[in-house]
Amino acid sequence: MESKFFKTGYLLFFIFLPLISFNNLVDFVLIPRQIFLAIFLLILILFIKNSKIEIIPFKEPIYIAFFIFIFLNLISFKQANVISESHAFFAKIVILFVFFFVTSTLLINKIISVSTIVICVVLFAFIANVIALVQVIEKTNNGQHLTASIGSITGNFANKNLLSSVLFLCIPFLFLGLNESKKINYVSIITLFSTFFILILVRTRVVLIASLVFFILIVSFMLFEKYKIKLKYLLVTIIAFFILSFSGFYYFLQKQNLKSTTINGYLDQYFYRLLDSETLKTRVLFWKNSIEIFKENWFFGVGLGNWQLVFPKIGLDNFKALDDVVNGETTLQRPHNDFIWILCETGILGLFAYLFIFGLLFYQLIYLIKNTVSTSKKRNYYYLFSGLAGYIVISFFDFPYERIEHQVILMVLFSIITFKFYNLKNQNLTLKSNTNVQFILLIPIVYTLIVSYNRFNGELHTSKMYIAKNNKNWSGLITESQKAKNYFYQLDNASIPISWYEGIGHFNSKNIQESEDCFYAAYQLNPYNIYVINNLASAYQVNGKTNEAIDLYKLALQISKNFDEAKLNLAALYFNKKEFNNAFLTIDNVNVTTKNVKYKTYLIPILNNAINTFLKESANKNLIALLVKKVTTSDALLELYFDSKKSKMNFETYLNSLDSKN
Repeated sequence: MESKFFKTGYLLFFIFLPLISFNNLVDFVLIPRQIFLAIFLLILILFIKNSKIEIIPFKEPIYIAFFIFIFLNLISFKQANVISESHAFFAKIVILFVFFFVTSTLLINKIISVSTIVICVVLFAFIANVIALVQVIEKTNNGQHLTASIGSITGNFANKNLLSSVLFLCIPFLFLGLNESKKINYVSIITLFSTFFILILVRTRVVLIASLVFFILIVSFMLFEKYKIKLKYLLVTIIAFFILSFSGFYYFLQKQNLKSTTINGYLDQYFYRLLDSETLKTRVLFWKNSIEIFKENWFFGVGLGNWQLVFPKIGLDNFKALDDVVNGETTLQRPHNDFIWILCETGILGLFAYLFIFGLLFYQLIYLIKNTVSTSKKRNYYYLFSGLAGYIVISFFDFPYERIEHQVILMVLFSIITFKFYNLKNQNLTLKSNTNVQFILLIPIVYTLIVSYNRFNGELHTSKMYIAKNNKNWSGLITESQKAKNYFYQLDNASIPISWYEGIGHFNSKNIQESEDCFYAAYQLNPYNIYVINNLASAYQVNGKTNEAIDLYKLALQISKNFDEAKLNLAALYFNKKEFNNAFLTIDNVNVTTKNVKYKTYLIPILNNAINTFLKESANKNLIALLVKKVTTSDALLELYFDSKKSKMNFETYLNSLDSKN
């Protein structure tokens, strides 16, 4: 018989999950929801610690698949350069497995029911919709154009894309909710319509594609049911259809030449943004770099949570359209493809293990569809199958793997499939009683709480650290960075080592040796971050380690040859060493459209030296007289240089050409 305590516990957990956030953190929902999940599981385990429950034997394929995946993630620690990030990801993986294990076990022991789980997700979706709709109404009341400001519609899920993907994951459960009581039926219908409205409004393309996949699969299954088509033929036809459709869609995007200047009305702007292919092209570049990472670390990967650190090593020169990436102002934390992400961090075996889990679940669903007599029950499995297929599509273009709420709903879906499969196929399966399993589960729960607490504390002080940095409060920056850093938290959410911020504080406080030590510690953690490299080089330069500084500036430019900050600093170093030709050649490679405030400040003295050298070496008295007359101010000198750039001539050639023009 279903336990009232556990039913209430699950309902409260799912009602509060979309509401949990802490605004003083960098990511205000990720760690708080992970802690909330761990505490929820801890309460469940403690409540049933003296109960005698039966579990599916651990030798069953679904558990073996999970254990292999967890083991491969664990051994990838050896490859990691920053262990704190590996702990962060591993804690998330093990707590989600515990949630899957507990939920499926409670279902098998009839302590909770599938109906309760469905109601839980329906209420979760309803609350998420309400939050998103309130934001839409607020934007409308404030007179904001929804198409232009749609990025702020997050529904308390960090960004609009994550809102869309989590709502999509709820769609199968909303369809299942139509079979529940009248009240839940009404709530499901209202939430379904609201969900489709929000998905269309926020126009997350991959979620719209996943939704299309969902409904095409549902229709296909209905046709299969009506016309008795063999399931294997139906699945092959569906797969072929999707391959052709996606190929055609990609070809269509490649041929588009939409321009924002042609936008007139709301619909024009909506479809322009919907069909714009720049985001897809950028992600393809992410994937290409990631595949290069995999080629270098194909067996064990680069270590759990360490993709973000190794990504710049391949080079950033392909991202010319993303100036903030080329100049190190924006760092990438994920490749926007969960499968490539897992492949890079845990190697080929890790990806196979992850895919094996999904393969087993699809197999279980196909078995349930083929061996279930009841038409209504079959349709329920159609919804779950189609939802899981849609999740695969989203995972290929986004990162639901990272988010707690997404994975919680996915684990619920896994639990229902596992329960139904073993309930049907293994009716005579001997379930084993195990009074120790609850205590074993306490280990990953406590581990997750320790990791999460330390990362929560780190993020809390990181937020204060950012404020101190923006206010140029250098002593406060040093203090908060020291408080933020711990064994489980070494990098901020932009993959910048906390030691780097401490180094900035010391550098601006004129504690040069301390800043060098901090920058070196940051470099040890993240040796491919161009800003970390640049600042360590600057500290070396101030401390008289000129050759080491030059090597590091050149290393930064190997990673990103258009990194203006390193070019300018290297040019200044050469100038101070009186290597004037190297100084000019270096700064001459900086794009004249750069937004770096140092550019003109450094360019003027280098140009002064260059033109004075030219005047000394020139034998053309007319040209010398012309230049002396023409170049009387710094602005005139800059104008002369920029004219040479417009003419696509090097500076000396351009100066020589002035005589013939006059």
